[in-house]
This record gives sequence, C-alpha cells and structure tokens, in this order.
Amino acid sequence: MRDLPTPTQPLFDSLPTGLTGQSARRRLPRQPTQRQAETQVATPAFSVAWARHQDEVAEAQRLRYKVFAEEMGARLQSSATETDVDMFDAYCDHLIVRDQETLKVVGTYRVLPPHQAKRIGCLYAESEFDLVRLSHLRPKMLELGRSCVHRDYRSGSVIMALWGGLGEYLQRYNLETMLGCASVPMSDGGHYAASLYRLFAEKSLAPIEYHAFPRVPLPVE
Repeated sequence: MRDLPTPTQPLFDSLPTGLTGQSARRRLPRQPTQRQAETQVATPAFSVAWARHQDEVAEAQRLRYKVFAEEMGARLQSSATETDVDMFDAYCDHLIVRDQETLKVVGTYRVLPPHQAKRIGCLYAESEFDLVRLSHLRPKMLELGRSCVHRDYRSGSVIMALWGGLGEYLQRYNLETMLGCASVPMSDGGHYAASLYRLFAEKSLAPIEYHAFPRVPLPVE
C-alpha cells in the first residue's frame, strides 16, 4: 500500500481547537478532566485511557504484532521491528487498557475520527469495501480498527473496558455511527465465512440503502 505523507495543514474548517498547523502524527485526544480521569479505572485490575504520546502508541503496536503476527500468523510489512504499523496509525487515536499491577498494555483499539479520515482521504475499510451508500453518515462516523486483547486477558473484562472508552469518546465528540472491518479465518476454504454471511443475512442484514459491497466478493452460493 502506498505510503502517504503526514499532512501539516487541515483540509477543512471544523477541526478541533489546537489541531490547525500541527502534523497528524502529533495529534492526541484532549486530556480528560479530573472527574473523567477518575472514571477511567474499569476495574480494580485495569485502567483504560487514550495514548498520550508516541511511546504509548508503540506499546499498542507491539501488542497488535503479538496478537496478529505471532498468534494469528498475519504477514505484516513492519515485521522486522516486531510492531504492527500502517499509514493510518498517525491519523488515529489509540485506546489502551493496562494491567494495573504489571503496567503492560493488554488491550487496544484505534479509532479514525471523521476530520482525520478527511485529511488522509479515505477509511481503512474502503480498501476492502465500496462504502458509497454510507457517504451521508461520514460526518459523524467513527472507524474502529486493530482491536486486540492479550491472550492471557480474554475473560471479557478488557474488551468491556475498551467498549466503555469508545462509548465515552462517541459522546464527547458527538459521533453517531461506528464502522469497521473484521477478519474471518479462511483456512477451511471459506466455509466458516460463508456460514457467517448466511447467518447475518438471515438475522442482521441492514436495509439495502446501508449495504456495503466487497471489492473481492466471496462466493457463498
């Protein structure tokens, strides 16, 4: 995938205060108030917060590498550094969950808010799907991606902490729609993916005006 330069100027006027003239790579979420910070502790064992500097983003990228490359076998362009990095990372906000005892990052999500999607010119999901029918939602759409939880922490607490942080983010920035891609194993020749498609088509299919179309469709009939 072609690398894009990090932009230094906003492309439209509705950027949050303090972003104008800064590079996308340096943009970080507003720091929470004291009351918000106090509510960031999801459980006595975990804390959830937005990455405040590049070192914390790198911790999330290393966790992503462990899960996606080492555990799931994904082939990543950044394998030499044992991190999962792509061109969208510099434009995203990164949510991280820490084990309060060890202080290591054990869960992460990244989100691409609408003004940053406009700056980079696309969503990650558009590399996989034609999303033209969702264009009217984009001004208040948040793209989710790169979600993972360390294999030793998959009891449900970490993912719930992540979703709590996402909910607060949606409210803070007055966003209404979440969108993202999810991967399905294809080692069985696509049978599992096809069965999921049939299940969703039967029980959860969106109205036709909200359909997305895969760029490389999987034959399911």
